[in-house]
Order: sequence, then structure tokens, then C-alpha cells
Amino acid sequence: MIKITRIFLLTLLTLAFLVAGALAELERSQFTGDPNSVVFKNPLAGQPEYLWWYGCSPTSGGMLMGYWYQKGFTQLLPGVADPMVQDDNVKKAIASPAHIQAGADLGLTYGSWKNHDPDCIADFMKTEDGGSSADNIPLGLQGWTSYVGLETKTAYYDWVSIYGGNFNYATFKSEIDADRPMLLNLYTWTYSYGTVGHSVVGYGYQDNMFSLLNPLDYSTINVPGFAVMDTWVNGVGSGKQSDWAKSDLTYQYSVLDADGREWWPFLDMSLTGGYSYSTIWDWQVFDGCFYEPQASVVPLPGTLLLLGSGLLVLGFRRRKS
Repeated sequence: MIKITRIFLLTLLTLAFLVAGALAELERSQFTGDPNSVVFKNPLAGQPEYLWWYGCSPTSGGMLMGYWYQKGFTQLLPGVADPMVQDDNVKKAIASPAHIQAGADLGLTYGSWKNHDPDCIADFMKTEDGGSSADNIPLGLQGWTSYVGLETKTAYYDWVSIYGGNFNYATFKSEIDADRPMLLNLYTWTYSYGTVGHSVVGYGYQDNMFSLLNPLDYSTINVPGFAVMDTWVNGVGSGKQSDWAKSDLTYQYSVLDADGREWWPFLDMSLTGGYSYSTIWDWQVFDGCFYEPQASVVPLPGTLLLLGSGLLVLGFRRRKS
């Protein structure tokens, strides 16, 4: 769970038809579009899927590290032989034994970043009892990258327009087209839990994939979809804590494509005005976190020679003056 900061939520209303039993359950939702007219954009086939481990934000961060591991940044997951497998070393990178023990010492169930030197993604994100602040997520990615001996090229987040930012679906598409998965922070509101946040990894996109009922004004809106690693078990249907309202008063669950990839609606919170149905988990995007490690640049021998010559010339000129 992610703790949402600086968000003044407008969620106060709900539709009467969403009271228990008003929505007819849909057993399963499978995309069956014409493959000649619909192209799923998924260049990121090397995106691993990790199950929730002491926080959705550090787990999602771990999945980003697993992706970049396969791009040659193997230091991002120390001791890991296959980043597609969530072994003990992957879990240690996400949330270490020290993180878990620190939480237990404070009477917390899901770990703490306090009272020990940071040694995992959850520590650098300052994840407390499984919860992380949106502000600390990119700082945590950068901190972990430095901890394992690498540099960060990009690590920041941007709000959607309702909160004064510039992040939107077009930005997300451009990142995927550049072979960079994103950590997306989402929001929903329920009677049982109040305001709830969640972090996932988005690694593919599809235009105009879902038709939803907007909780702002009950209009029908067509929204794109995104391939998701949600830190839960891949699948569709009830029990996943991910469902949206359709205009025909049925549930829109997540979708599995023919290759088994899971897709969620890319529902920008700017479209809903911050409103959310109170009895379903209609996740909405409120910010996107950008991350890319810095590749090491090794000068060619000729470049080194020229650089050395330049330094010698510079030194000679300084001596003459």
C-alpha cells in the first residue's frame, strides 16, 4: 500500500446502484479484438513479475530492477542468477531481513526503514509497515542504485494534470516506446478502507481498450489500457481487488490477452475529478515514476590518447604563462 501525500481528495459520493448486489458480476473478461486492427504494444517482454513482498512500492521497484538487470545492469540485483525468478536474493533486495526485523522490533507487521543502515529498496523508499510515500519512491530507486555501485540517469515522478503535473497516457506511451517500464501510483476509495494507494509496474499500452462509467458525472468514457504487473497473482475476476464500473452496470475486471498478459484501464484521475465508487477497487492513475540507470561510458583508446594529450598541452600552456 502506498500512502498518498498532497492529494486533496474529492471522493464523497457514490451511486445508489453500486450498493451491494446492484452490479451483476462478470465471471471473466477476455479481450477478443480483431488482431488486424488492434496491436498490443509490448516491447518489454523481459519484465519480471514479483509477488508482494513487504510493500507494493518496493516490490514494484524490484521488478524495475529485474527488467534493467536484463539490459546489462546486473548489479541492481546482487547475487541473482535469473531475475525472472523471485528467489531469496530478489526478496532481500526488495525488503531485507534487517528491514523486516526493524519492523518487528517496533511492533509492525511489514517492516521498517528505521533503526538500521539501509540495505534494500524498501529502506531507501522509507517504507514503513508496507506503506511508502509517493515522494520517496524515486528517491528510493536512486538510493538503491547508488547503494549497489551504479549511477542513476533518471529518477523522478510527475503528477497527472488534476494536481498540476504533466503526466498522462501519452507520456506513458512514449516511455514504453523507449523501452522503459514505469512505476505507476494509483488511487481508489472504499467505504471499508477509505483512501487507498497502490504501486504497480506498467510495461505496455493499448489505445481505446476499455469503456467505463465515469464516477464524476456517470458518463461513458473510453480509456486506454496498460499491461500491468500488480504485485498480486496474475489473473482476472472477483477477489483481485481490481474492478471498474461499466456503463451496462456490470463489473469491468482486468483483462488477459492471448499471451496471458494482464491489462488494466489507464484511468487518469483527472478524468474522474477525484471521485471513486465506494464499493469497488476502481484504481486510477495519479502519478508516474520515471526510472533509468546510467550506462557506464568507457572511452575508446584513441579518445583516451587525445584526452591525455589535451591535459599535457593544457599543463604546458599553464607553465609557460
